Amino acid sequence: MQISEDGQYKWDGNEWVPIDSPEHQEQAPMSVTTHATSSGAYPWMEAGEVVTDEFSGILEYTTSNPILRVINSIAMLFMSILGFKQKVKLIVTNQRVIMDIRNYSLYLFESGTDMVNVIRADAITTGFNSTLLIFKKRYISIDNMVIGTDRKFSQTTLENAARNIGKVLK
Repeated sequence: MQISEDGQYKWDGNEWVPIDSPEHQEQAPMSVTTHATSSGAYPWMEAGEVVTDEFSGILEYTTSNPILRVINSIAMLFMSILGFKQKVKLIVTNQRVIMDIRNYSLYLFESGTDMVNVIRADAITTGFNSTLLIFKKRYISIDNMVIGTDRKFSQTTLENAARNIGKVLK
């Protein structure tokens, strides 16, 4: 079950329901067992599962084909002007790697969500880009999905997370 970013609502499969709503209390639990977690951050975590790294940012896709890269860049430009973006939260635990993707349209309407469980990765890279010396972006890439992270995450932190992802996905 997903909890909204502000912590006020839970997704019941059809609609967002307030956490203190009586409708939510009448619903059957998703599983019979309750999982005790050390961090208690996410309801989907299993017993003994610990969050080692957590990043947020904007999701982009890349390819090695230069023609597709140009097309992708033009599409991303138009999408950003029109207010379409994909925010992602990368959650690395000691057992798995999860990407919580939220699609936004017209700058503020949430148009969809996806939870992606990464089960294997051929290439995990980190990097740093600077455009015009003022637009700086750190990123972590898992195969063809690039997460442009928020400024608060250092390059060293991203490199350590890449190592942890590599250990988890082996």
